[in-house]
Amino acid sequence: MSELTPVVASPAQGLCVRCGLCCDGTIFAWARLTPEDDLARLEAGGFIVLPTKTGTGFAQPCHHHHDRVCTIYQEWRPSICHAFRCQLLRRFDAGEISLEQAHVTITQTTELADLVWAQLRERVGEVNGSLKELFRAWEATQHAQDAAWRRQHAAFLLDYASLQLRLDRNFRLKPGVVESTEMKGNERA
Repeated sequence: MSELTPVVASPAQGLCVRCGLCCDGTIFAWARLTPEDDLARLEAGGFIVLPTKTGTGFAQPCHHHHDRVCTIYQEWRPSICHAFRCQLLRRFDAGEISLEQAHVTITQTTELADLVWAQLRERVGEVNGSLKELFRAWEATQHAQDAAWRRQHAAFLLDYASLQLRLDRNFRLKPGVVESTEMKGNERA
């Protein structure tokens, strides 16, 4: 890990710091801000604040997230960064999975995410945005999406689909689980 690795006070924090999928644009395209968040400080800190139907949020990936490490973890972060608990973390907290199982799931998922991001970069060049946004933008530029096209991109398409399945199964909150602060996919609610 980086020399920027934050000091963690609990195994759950250690899981978050080791993962970062909710910060790097892999899972979410944006995160909701709360009235407690200081918009001026966020904007001064380089966050891209977005209007939503229900308030404000900030774009993912977070520019303070580098090599799976939050560079402002010890200083200050938006409220969502303190409050959000993915499905994996909730299962760990409930004793449904062990710390070792959680680490294995994180390692397998982050390795697959890194592979998918690398394959996407090969196709679109420098990337700026969430994984789903960039995938959809790339897919929209592909005019001949026939059987030959699917064969040509089969490995990438399977890796992308496998990653989405892993994220749904292990990290994204199940439908109906509502947080007072939320991370969101591509839609801006």
